[in-house]
Amino acid sequence: MREAAAFEEFPRVGRLLEPERWLLAYGYSGRCRWVGLFWECCGDEAAYCDGYSTLAGANWPLLLEMAQALAADIADAVPGDPRGRFVIGSSDEPATHWLLLDRESGEIRLAEAAPARELLMRSNRVEDAPIPAGLRDMLAQMGWMTTDPPAEGER
Repeated sequence: MREAAAFEEFPRVGRLLEPERWLLAYGYSGRCRWVGLFWECCGDEAAYCDGYSTLAGANWPLLLEMAQALAADIADAVPGDPRGRFVIGSSDEPATHWLLLDRESGEIRLAEAAPARELLMRSNRVEDAPIPAGLRDMLAQMGWMTTDPPAEGER
């Protein structure tokens, strides 16, 4: 898959052993393979984005714990930036980078925010985003998405 190779171009800064459990605890209930994690300074909240849905108000202690655990690797991935781990955002500054979590492998990669969002939109399927059922049905009626679950091997 071409998108998987694109994600591998970003520096690897860590790995989670149970990414699905972590994402659920963080507040992400979708099925998209890749999820961007960052701090949203407007509202001062932990956030996620899968390319289709974005939420500010996720479980901030989990993101803070992850950022602290990965601080040295994040700082190494953006040499010369005095903000170190705060490139993923803070109360005072917007995120210039996002952590990209691969739900399948648990790998965490660091990417600049704008390219990360674009890659998430190209790589993930809208059907896998955490969209409320009513909105999902409306989008299906408009022909913008299907309500059928993905076939095995289609992901």
